[in-house]
Amino acid sequence: MSTLRRVGVAGVVVLLTLTLLGGNVIVAAHQTVLDPGYVTDTVDETDGYAALHAELTGEGTLPVGDDGTLPPFASGLAGEILTPEYLQTQTERNVENLYAYLHGNDDRLRLVADTAPLVNGTERAVADAVRNTSASRLAAFAGVESTAVGGVELETDTLLRVGESRETFRSTRGTVRERVRERLAEAGSEPSEGEVNETLLALRGELRDRYGTVDTGLGESVDTAAGEYVVVYVDGLLTPSAEYDQFAQRLETRKGALADAVGAAAADRVDEALPRQLVVTDYLPAEGRRSLVRARAAFVFLDVLGWLLPLLALALAGQVWVVSEQPETPVLWTGVAALLAAVPGFLVGRVADGAVRDAVTEALPETGATLGETVIAFVGGFFGALAVQSLALLLVGVLATGVGAAVRLDLVDVPDRLQRR
Repeated sequence: MSTLRRVGVAGVVVLLTLTLLGGNVIVAAHQTVLDPGYVTDTVDETDGYAALHAELTGEGTLPVGDDGTLPPFASGLAGEILTPEYLQTQTERNVENLYAYLHGNDDRLRLVADTAPLVNGTERAVADAVRNTSASRLAAFAGVESTAVGGVELETDTLLRVGESRETFRSTRGTVRERVRERLAEAGSEPSEGEVNETLLALRGELRDRYGTVDTGLGESVDTAAGEYVVVYVDGLLTPSAEYDQFAQRLETRKGALADAVGAAAADRVDEALPRQLVVTDYLPAEGRRSLVRARAAFVFLDVLGWLLPLLALALAGQVWVVSEQPETPVLWTGVAALLAAVPGFLVGRVADGAVRDAVTEALPETGATLGETVIAFVGGFFGALAVQSLALLLVGVLATGVGAAVRLDLVDVPDRLQRR
């Protein structure tokens, strides 16, 4: 081989090595971090949505409105309103939109969060919270206080005790009946059972009038439901002929109605505070928008390299054949180029994975393990793909180099039709 041909082969081999090295990196990126499916799958497989959910709802509160107020009974329910499923749905759709923009498939970026699931989640979570709320808290919500009616003391605890159990229903009614009897006796002779019953019904009427209409500040439907809920206790305590089973069933029904009413009112408050769709891109600062434009240009450039470098590698491999005099030379030097490109890629892929893990662990010491694992898996997936591809390229290089060397050492016969003229 002449000196000029040797220089030509060497130059082409250097270019081929650089092309294979760059192509290896670009292909690994397209298989991982440049693919929206990889992003969302990685977050899902590492329980990243659960980790994000924990980060966003760690304090258990979800303030809404300009004044940061919460719907009644919504405090501590952020985790049930802003669910991991909601985060996953919104994230996956917006990642698809973001990558479509970055890859140049869409000219306009629009990142949107639907708030309807939050409104529905608020109604459901608050209603469930009311159903599980103690009678004393619901009584306070309805404005029930200890009072004296017709000279008979009726503490809030006494009123609510009728709903605790069948036994307390019976004993509490007996206690109040005895109080009424004593009050009547103080005013004259020993009262009859009929007089006691009439007094109990009169007291019931007064308390019905007092609590039948309450002001919860949440609208008429909640006021009505709260009043009807309290009236059940009043009737249970002061109706002479009341039976526990009927009382308990009615109490459960009215508590459910109150829960539904409060849940609906809470949802209305959230609905008023939030737009139907929260357009995230509208809140991006100018610098953030410029950064996205630059990122889009980089993505499009990488997309071009994704098909250009493989074609260039094939062209350079063919050029090695053109400038070579011996049949084994293109095989041998193509194999060498593959080896030279594979080794750094494999080493970087293996070493960087551990470095990324250490860096994330150090940078996020206070972050939950799951979120840290998501970051590690996301970045580590790229280096893992790079290492695997480099290993495959290394095997191809070893094979090609071995075949070329075997031909040069006359260990393998070359058919005449492959001999160079």
